[in-house]
Amino acid sequence: MTRAEERLAEKGLSITQPRVAILNYLMEHHTHPIVETIYNDLKPELPGMSLTTVYNTVKLFNKVGLIQMLTIDEHQICVDENTCPHGHLLCEKCGKVVDVPIQGMSKKKIIDGNLIHEIHQYYKGICKDCLNSSK
Repeated sequence: MTRAEERLAEKGLSITQPRVAILNYLMEHHTHPIVETIYNDLKPELPGMSLTTVYNTVKLFNKVGLIQMLTIDEHQICVDENTCPHGHLLCEKCGKVVDVPIQGMSKKKIIDGNLIHEIHQYYKGICKDCLNSSK
C-alpha cells in the first residue's frame, strides 16, 4: 500500500485512482497549486478525470483534514497538503505562495475560552527568492 493509500484509509476514504493521484500530486508538489493546475498536470495520466472530480476530491480532502484550502488570493483557492499549523506569504512580485513558520502555533488551541480548530495566517509581501534576485 502506498503512503497516499494509507492516508486515505486512515481517514476512512475509499481508495480510488483519482484520489490516489491527486493526493500523490499534493504530497510531491509543495507549491500550493490551484485546482486547475492539479487537473491540467494530472490530465495526461488520467485522461478520463474531470475538473469537477478534482474540485470535489479537494473539497473532500479538506473536509477530512488531509489538506488545507487557502484563500490568500481573492481570485483563486490554493491547496496545501501540509496541515501542520503554519502561515503563508503571497509574493506580490512573482505570485507564488510560500510557507512561513509561526512559533507557538498548535493544531488546537484555547484562545479567550474558545476552542480553535484552524488558524490561517496570511502575509503579502516579497518572497526571499524575489528579494535575492533583485540584489
